[in-house]
Amino acid sequence: MNAPVRASRVSRLQGSRLCGFGADRTLFLCSAVCCLWVGLRILQTGQTHYRLLWWNLFLAWVPLGFARAMELAGQIRSSAVRWACTGATGVLWLLFFPNAPYLFTDLIHAHRAPAGQYWVDFSLILGCAVAGWMAGLASLRVMHARVASWWGSVAGWSFCSLAWLAAGVGVYLGRVLRLHSWDVLLHPPGFWQGLSQWILQMGRNPEAAGFPLGFAAVVGISYVLVHGLAQAVFVERPTCSENAPTAGKATLGGGRTSSEMVAAVNRLPADMRGENPVRGS
Repeated sequence: MNAPVRASRVSRLQGSRLCGFGADRTLFLCSAVCCLWVGLRILQTGQTHYRLLWWNLFLAWVPLGFARAMELAGQIRSSAVRWACTGATGVLWLLFFPNAPYLFTDLIHAHRAPAGQYWVDFSLILGCAVAGWMAGLASLRVMHARVASWWGSVAGWSFCSLAWLAAGVGVYLGRVLRLHSWDVLLHPPGFWQGLSQWILQMGRNPEAAGFPLGFAAVVGISYVLVHGLAQAVFVERPTCSENAPTAGKATLGGGRTSSEMVAAVNRLPADMRGENPVRGS
């Protein structure tokens, strides 16, 4: 494999990760714009119910925080402490992950808009929902990469399927039964009572089953689309520099040589780099 071809493949596989801190900064900027938008809307209308979007957008970011915390926990030297912290952050991530897609259900509040301004509020809520959901998808990609690196591709996608279903159930419990993620820890009797109520309703109320499954399907489809686009679109072209210290070698963005990127790609989970390792020249 010649250097330009190898470097192009390495760059494409590097772009497939799309879950680094650079992406976090972009997501944060988008969320900040949405928060500013909400503030301007409050000043314009004098209505304070829009403030719920600030809180719900914050909750949508919590899973990404736990996902990053899990990455940091992986650097702990003590094996016992490392796995304890990893397990704790993983459970907390799963509990709070449904808050990201939950933002879409806030669209029901668009009817409270002043006369003739329904679509103004609809677009505001939709913008916040998209920003929050992209943060949720970023957190799921981090978790997917973690699980796949430990136990393989099948385990990674199995975990994603569990997360999609948990998101659907969580959104239903939050919107219909008015339960919260932290109720599992702070009010466990009420949470388990609500969960039991949902299970009993599934046989009598079609919405009790259809609502969670529908949201789970939306979550899964959107994640698969983002995952596929991340692997197909984000490609950097290799360049050669005669004046750089690595003259004569194909380089990628940031000045790294293809051999350095080959080593980086081979550390990725198998489902993000293909079954066969990338080989250097």
